[in-house]
Amino acid sequence: MFVVHRAETGIVLAEELARLLADPLEDPFAPEIVAVPAKGVERWLTQRLSLRLGTSGFDVIAPRDGVCANVAFPSPRQMLDDAAAESSPMIGQRLAAWAPSRLTWSVLAALDENLDEDWCRLPRQYLFPNGAGQREVPDRRLGFAAQVARLFDAYSHSRQEMLKRWAADEYVLSEGSPIAAAERWQPRLWRSVMDKLGGTSPVDLQTQLVEDVRAHPERATLPRRLSVFGPSRVTRRDLEMLYALAEHRDVHVWLHHSSPALWESVCRSAVAVRRSEDVTSLSNPLLRSLSRDVRELQMLMRTYAPAHTSIHHPSPARTGNTDLLRRVREDLASDIVPESPTVLAAADSSVQVHACHGRTRQAEVLREVVVGLLADDPTLEPRDLLVMCPDIETFAPLLSAVFGPRSPGLETHPAEQIRVHIADRALHQSNPVLAVLDALLQFGTARHTANEVLEFAELPAVARRFRWDDEAREQLRAWTRASNVRWGLNDADRSQWQLSMVTDGTWRRGMDRLLLGAAFDAASDDAPTVAQLLPADDIDSADLDLLGRFAEFLDRVDAAQTLLTQPHTAAEWADILRQVTIGLTLPDPDAPWQGLQLRELLQEVLVDNAGGAAPRLMLTLQEVRPALREALAGRPTRAGFRTGALTVCELVPMRSVPHRVVILLGLDDGAFPRQSVREGDDLLARDPWIGDRDPRSEDRQLFLDAIGAASERLIVIYTAHDQRTGAPVPPAVPLSELFDALDRTAIGADGRSARETVTTHHPLQPFDARAFITGAWATARPFSFDPRAYAGAISSAQDRSAPPLLTDEPLPTLALADVALEDLVALLCHPAREFLRQRLQISTTEVDEGLEDTLPLELTALEQWALGDRVLRELLMGSDTARIRDRELARGTLPPGPLGTQVLSVVGSRAEAIARAADAPLLEEAESYEIDVDLRDGTRLLGTVNNVRGTCLTGIGYGALSPRHRLSAWLPAPRPDRDLPEPALAGRNARSRPRPDAMRPQHTAACQRRSSRPAHPPICRPIPGRVAGASPSFPAQLRGVRCAAL
Repeated sequence: MFVVHRAETGIVLAEELARLLADPLEDPFAPEIVAVPAKGVERWLTQRLSLRLGTSGFDVIAPRDGVCANVAFPSPRQMLDDAAAESSPMIGQRLAAWAPSRLTWSVLAALDENLDEDWCRLPRQYLFPNGAGQREVPDRRLGFAAQVARLFDAYSHSRQEMLKRWAADEYVLSEGSPIAAAERWQPRLWRSVMDKLGGTSPVDLQTQLVEDVRAHPERATLPRRLSVFGPSRVTRRDLEMLYALAEHRDVHVWLHHSSPALWESVCRSAVAVRRSEDVTSLSNPLLRSLSRDVRELQMLMRTYAPAHTSIHHPSPARTGNTDLLRRVREDLASDIVPESPTVLAAADSSVQVHACHGRTRQAEVLREVVVGLLADDPTLEPRDLLVMCPDIETFAPLLSAVFGPRSPGLETHPAEQIRVHIADRALHQSNPVLAVLDALLQFGTARHTANEVLEFAELPAVARRFRWDDEAREQLRAWTRASNVRWGLNDADRSQWQLSMVTDGTWRRGMDRLLLGAAFDAASDDAPTVAQLLPADDIDSADLDLLGRFAEFLDRVDAAQTLLTQPHTAAEWADILRQVTIGLTLPDPDAPWQGLQLRELLQEVLVDNAGGAAPRLMLTLQEVRPALREALAGRPTRAGFRTGALTVCELVPMRSVPHRVVILLGLDDGAFPRQSVREGDDLLARDPWIGDRDPRSEDRQLFLDAIGAASERLIVIYTAHDQRTGAPVPPAVPLSELFDALDRTAIGADGRSARETVTTHHPLQPFDARAFITGAWATARPFSFDPRAYAGAISSAQDRSAPPLLTDEPLPTLALADVALEDLVALLCHPAREFLRQRLQISTTEVDEGLEDTLPLELTALEQWALGDRVLRELLMGSDTARIRDRELARGTLPPGPLGTQVLSVVGSRAEAIARAADAPLLEEAESYEIDVDLRDGTRLLGTVNNVRGTCLTGIGYGALSPRHRLSAWLPAPRPDRDLPEPALAGRNARSRPRPDAMRPQHTAACQRRSSRPAHPPICRPIPGRVAGASPSFPAQLRGVRCAAL
């Protein structure tokens, strides 16, 4: 007996299922079989059944004391496969070889065998776009085989007659018209695959299986009663199998069907084969647009399960509830269009739409909506809310950020007390070991830039393996920058970009410099160059252990890269990827399942699915990558569903599970419904039949199911404004159709349309004052609960004023102390910086701008100065130009090849000119003398003046002369018993011509006047005006600060 149960809500279906299961089977140990489409439905259905099954009946004493036990919840696909394997093990095994995951490898083997045939011209052109005999595109072969396997699987489910004629060498389409000659490669390839898989068509195998199920029902160990709960789409082949099982068993199909009128309308219409022949007459536009999948399922049951029985279970009548959501659902159930809209009650919040600026703002609005719902209704709990999102991977980090705890010291948000579980994440997001495998799949063709390799090293499982902590990670970045690593593991790694001759900037050269720095004192001018490499600086003996671990890490990455760039068989790939991943990771000791999941995934994808179809077929990493990436994608699981936390999941797993509040997040145009691009090789898309899969129709059905699953409130959050320009963004088409349905159903009390009444347009910023005004957004309370945003709103509402001074009043006077000459020079040369350092004890550092990933083609002005300064120092120390040239080339900081030689020549000639100009002053021996000047207030000016040659105070450097250089040479005071030295500066002007420059400041009298003052004022307050030429490396909040001076 084949029975179809249908109801508008899942709660009614669960109640009726419990009533059915309350009648026990003959064998008390036989499990009940209830097939469910997703694990989330399993968890919910288990909880609902436990309210009715096994209860004591004493509701007053022990309410809800039931239990759901000995009930199996397989997927429909698993239940049918198990039935096939038990009814006819040989046929079941041969049919399993036609499953897409295993069929891919058979298609690949057949392609390799027939690629030179004339009929295989189009696949050959796709795989070899540069002509026969040329190297094929590396990532197309296995991906193309997987695409063809999916097409063949779809044909076997929906076009059995076409495949029967292909097996008889009749190359025709679904309707019987001949296939074009250029496209006959599909039936020819299908026949080749059929020959490899035993020579029997899957259609014939399925026919034999159905006959065996009907003739020998005792072979299957299934119980006498089977249930399939919540399907919205069943293929023709699966429906035939269910109908065959129903001949000797009771098969119950439980449909979440939103409209009894729709069911009756389909029953009255003629049976259609092609989608274009569907003439079902429906009045409600929203029902007509969203219900294609459930309509076609009913048509398939009329055709391939003609003797089925249909039972409608009506929902309990509710009186006095006329909110907008219920009226929309009633119109859908009755398939009617209201003659005129009714006035919407002011307190009606059953349908809410929140229009936002971008995805980040959507996540923030979701947080406030959830907190507001829980605050307004004490009976509502987080488990009563369900958030469904069509793109969970995009929103997952945003939701983790907005619901996560804030930094210590900041005001907490009430949302931090809500447990949030984000389900359906990709496997590599939940398993750190699989995250390393996912990164390794990209390594084979990656450039291995400095940032990419360090980000790989910072993956949790890798960091645990090599014991990196935060300090070690900073040290690794510092070493990478100091050794001038840009990209490429070694010379061979760069060969695929024809740059094997450019050796500088690779990880191998950088690590060699670091290891040489550990062996030699690189700070010494006598540090040797080894193999044209100069040792790196600042390698401390305490860092040798970390350096050794870093070297081991790079060696393992290099060995992995060597293996990943070579072709291997599928079984070899499974072993290599497992060994490489284990060698680079250390799973959490408390989570041994992480390593086990790695082994199971590789075994399933590359060993079990490949089987014996392609045992010696050589594959590249680019070819196996798509198959593994598909396996690493998100999979619906039962973990985290209905555990008391707020569940955020994809639209699919819990689409028909009722919740008091259903929130649809990210219903943006372009993201929902999914974009479906018709494959040019898909023969089904040319003439769609009833039951053919259409992703956009599936998403529309999901939207219809979500409307029916919301028992009290339906909340939609989407992007309505561009976050950069504020321009309007149209809503998704299904959401626009819902707006039209709302406008037909109701009208606002103020005369506005229903869509305008239920929609709240949120501003770009969360600190907008309207978010904290009662009633501003149709709420009886302020909308937002964010304390930080509230502080921002308060601040933005105040009158604008000029930024305050760093200090409104002079700083307290410090105790008098001796003044160091170097502090005085530093203060006058860099007033702002020294005011922060000397008076406020605030140090300023350079901003870390990150690592460079590209080879330099030229040096920046700062890099040219550093190069010239090094060359000039070497020249002044007496080094010859050949040695200087060799050391600079070995340092690895120059552009590659002739570009670096040219830069070194230009900068070197300038440095040589400056050195020649400094020859005369340097002939005299340098002297130093102490400064000790009484400031007449009990303190003294103390310091040392160096580089005095005769009466000349010399300073030599590479760069254009600036006031800072002149001031630092002029300021040092002379000894009272000695003539004033004459400052002499050697440098280059803006035209790059060296010139000696001297000035004779008459500051002896000024110094005496200063020393005769009773006291020197401390650094207490800023002087008016901005300091010209403030360094851009200052923090932004300190730029332009009024600076202090003596």
